Amino acid sequence: MRILTGVEELGRPLAASVVSVGNFDGVHIGHQEILRRGRELARTTGSELVAVTFEPHPLRLVAPERAPATLTPLSEKLRCMEEAGVDTALVLTSNRQLLGMTARSFIEELVIPWLHPTHMVEGRSFGFGRGRAGSVETLARMADELGFEVLVVPPVQFTEDPQPERVSSSLVRRLIAAGRIGPANRCMGRRYALFGVVRAGKGRGHKLGWPTANLDIGDQLTPGEGVYGGYAFLNNESSRSLPAAVSVGHTPTFEDAGLLVEAHLLDFNDQLGGTPLRLEFLERLRDQKRYDSPDELVAQIGRDVERVRARTAESDPALGAPVKAVPA
Repeated sequence: MRILTGVEELGRPLAASVVSVGNFDGVHIGHQEILRRGRELARTTGSELVAVTFEPHPLRLVAPERAPATLTPLSEKLRCMEEAGVDTALVLTSNRQLLGMTARSFIEELVIPWLHPTHMVEGRSFGFGRGRAGSVETLARMADELGFEVLVVPPVQFTEDPQPERVSSSLVRRLIAAGRIGPANRCMGRRYALFGVVRAGKGRGHKLGWPTANLDIGDQLTPGEGVYGGYAFLNNESSRSLPAAVSVGHTPTFEDAGLLVEAHLLDFNDQLGGTPLRLEFLERLRDQKRYDSPDELVAQIGRDVERVRARTAESDPALGAPVKAVPA
């Protein structure tokens, strides 16, 4: 997949393409369905699939107090796009000039002259242009005039709650924040992951006999406080995975050190300071709890580790949660 940070990097306009525009945060199964349909059209028309996305999220510029926590850092978003069959990812920098473009000017001045779309493929909730004033209906009216077609892909439904709703980045964020990792993984089509660098902690885990890696994750969304089972991938390499018991919380048994993400890597004793790490969440084990003594905490950690060992023995670290998309 080719990655561009501006249309000028194309060198010359494309002869034809199938285009999908969006933030694509999480690249969840709804996004994947849009990209799948776009890929089919691109193969049918002999053109390439172009995904246009924005970095950072536009709300970080126009309304930072409302900007959502990130589900997928840019590198992970691009990896997932490539896996979904995108040929060219156009990553546009969110700035005042870009976000000030009207819906019409965005299409007429950027998309049409450079990408020459035969089709644009979007979800029903697609919004674009200044203030997200453009919609798929706006796009359809422009298509008649400017000579391309619009494919509106029905939403994929999340049906595990009493009230079904469409799979969206907002839904995935709510599920993760509530600690509902299983449903969130099914909405994403893979395990939710945190990416960061191991930083020095207080060494308390080592003293208790359960050393932990403290992960600095930047602005990524942390799962709701609790203890989780999952996998740690050293240096983000898929070939170097270890089962991990992960604590997300405020260390209730000791003095509060703020919200921490701490992972105990099973059967691993090497130093990890400064090491890039990817933590994939498999399931939630329990709530955080204050224990009356460190010995009680040590015993509980031992039980958590054995649960992680048993659970990961039944799963494949290379595979995310299998999901069947259910369009509306």
